[in-house]
Amino acid sequence: MKSLRSWLAICLVLQAALIGLRCWFGDVHGSLLMFSVGVVGVLALIFDDIADPTYCRYYGIMSLMSGLLDLTVTVELLGKHSFWHIAQGKIKNEATITLLIHASCAAAQLASAVFCYVVCQETDDEEQEVEGTIFATQEEARIYGAALLHSQWRGG
Repeated sequence: MKSLRSWLAICLVLQAALIGLRCWFGDVHGSLLMFSVGVVGVLALIFDDIADPTYCRYYGIMSLMSGLLDLTVTVELLGKHSFWHIAQGKIKNEATITLLIHASCAAAQLASAVFCYVVCQETDDEEQEVEGTIFATQEEARIYGAALLHSQWRGG
């Protein structure tokens, strides 16, 4: 669990660098969206020694959605440039850099979503182990059934 938390923190640092790079190349709106998603990720990490499951779920969902949006922008940028020019090496460097930035942002955000999914699954498994299942004996079940029958008979 601690190692996943450190990987999630590394992914957040990578996303912070990508936010700056994205803003530098002129995609201010995309960097603001990525920043708002990253803030939720920071909230998931700062409260306890382990990742907070509620914020981790929110961060995972937001990161998944933002990563899919960046992936669609990457596909759209690939569609704008014909593959013939890419094969001949005539594509502009600026277009290539923008394409790589969007692709790396999408990869980082989708990786964060996967990390959050794994962290939430481990947290749920640990909670189930701690809570355990309460089994009633035959005598306790009989008494409970009689009390339930009595309360229904009296109308209460």
